[in-house]
This record gives sequence, structure tokens and C-alpha cells, in this order.
Amino acid sequence: MEPLSSLDINLSGPNSDEQAVDNAPPHELGCTAEILESMEKVEETSFEEVEKVSDNNLSWDFPHWFEFAAMHQADGGLGDGLGGARMWVDTTLAHSGKKSIGMEVFDIEKSRRSEFVIFPSEVVGKEYCVSYWLYLSEDWGLYDPNIDWDWFEIGNPYSAGGAPYASIHIGSPDENQEFFSIWLGGRDKDGNMFGTPSKRTAIPKGRWFQVSYYVLRDNKDGEIKVWFDGELLAKKSGYPTVDPDNPKFTISIAKIYYERGDKRPHKMWIDDLTIHSNQGKN
Repeated sequence: MEPLSSLDINLSGPNSDEQAVDNAPPHELGCTAEILESMEKVEETSFEEVEKVSDNNLSWDFPHWFEFAAMHQADGGLGDGLGGARMWVDTTLAHSGKKSIGMEVFDIEKSRRSEFVIFPSEVVGKEYCVSYWLYLSEDWGLYDPNIDWDWFEIGNPYSAGGAPYASIHIGSPDENQEFFSIWLGGRDKDGNMFGTPSKRTAIPKGRWFQVSYYVLRDNKDGEIKVWFDGELLAKKSGYPTVDPDNPKFTISIAKIYYERGDKRPHKMWIDDLTIHSNQGKN
């Protein structure tokens, strides 16, 4: 999918109070009890039983794929995207238990991203909540004055293999300021770009933090909300989150995707994934 430049996003936000989150109350553990009351748990894993079976797959029965796409040829990319990124089952770092899934981009000339994609179409309904724990290495870089954009995509709450999609963006405007800017960016099914107002939160480097999001799939009045550590940081509603001609979709639960001019390696870990949905309750 095409990256969104921070210059293309209206970070000052729309006039509607509905889109602003600065005064919104945080909800413990992200998706509220009221939301989860209408859902059932359709997947839960701490990755304790999984092993790596190939560069792109785990011994996990939920449909998934690890993507290491090459840079666009127009940007000088060559090859198949392999050789510059990896994933592994880590036994030295975990949020619970003894295992987590590690991901890394170490040569952006070969691999444009490291992305943990799941295929939930068969088990989720019109609404779903996803929750998991991420760990960013303490040396995670977010600011470089010599690159075009100073933000990362760390996940896609939904994507139809392109538009429509939504991405969780994190950025830092200055290396001396210990905060992230968080916002949602994406495109609707017609390719129209959107961005929500950014909100600052403390940089959770070198520790586990929880990412949660709620998605209402609708071809007119969809909705998405994103929480970090229970704090509501971004939301958007009243727009299409579904392409009626392409009902299947993916979720990227963890993703390292950033400015191609940044040559530094970047690592993250994911653990304790839970998915709730109203599948069978529609």
C-alpha cells in the first residue's frame, strides 16, 4: 500500500468534536466491557506452543503470513523483499510465559517492511476488538533530520489488500522530546486519503505496552478506535471501512514500516494476542 506522508495529513484535525480525542475519557484495557459484552472471544494466544516453520509462517493454526516486501522499483527497490527482514520465536523476552514473536528490519535496501499479517474473515463479524502487547527496543529510532518523514506504521487494524485500509502511525518530531505522536491514517475504498488528529503520549520504549482497537465494518458508517495502555488515542467514525466488492480483509497486528532513507535496524516483539468479535451474533 502507498505510504502516507505526514505532510499530506491534516494533523490539526477536522472541526468536528467527534474526531477529537484529547478530552475523551480513557477506557481500561481498550475495548470497553460494554463493547465486549456483545462479542465472544474467537482467538487467544500467548505463542507458547508455536515454533517457526518457515521464514513466513509459524506452527499456529490461525491463518497468517509474515511479509517482507521489497521497496517499490520506482524507489530503487530490487529483488523479492527477502534478505533484509526476519521474524523469530523469542525465548528470552515475553510479556507472559516464556515466548514472544520477534520481528526486525535490518537492511531496508532488501526488505521494505516486517509485517505480521492475519486473515480473520472467517471468524470475525461486523464488529471486532483486537488486543495484544508490543515491545519496542530501547534504541528504537524515531527521529532523523535527514529523512523525508519521521513516523512509522506499526499496524493495520484492517486492509482489503490495499484500499480501504487504516494504519496506526507513531512519530516523534524531535529526538529530545520523550513522547510519541499517535494518529490514524489510511484510504477509503475509492483511494481517498484520511488522517485523524495526532495525540501525544509517553514513548513506551524498552517496556511492554498494550495496543487495542475496535473496528466496526460498514460500507458507509464504519468506525475505528485505538488505545495504547488503555488510553484512547485515535478514533474515526462515519466513513466506509469495507469494500462491498471485496469483503475479505487482513489485519497487520505488528508492523515495522518506515522511511526508506532510515538505514538503522528496528526491532519489535509481540505477545498475548486476543480477538473478540460478534461472529454468530449478527
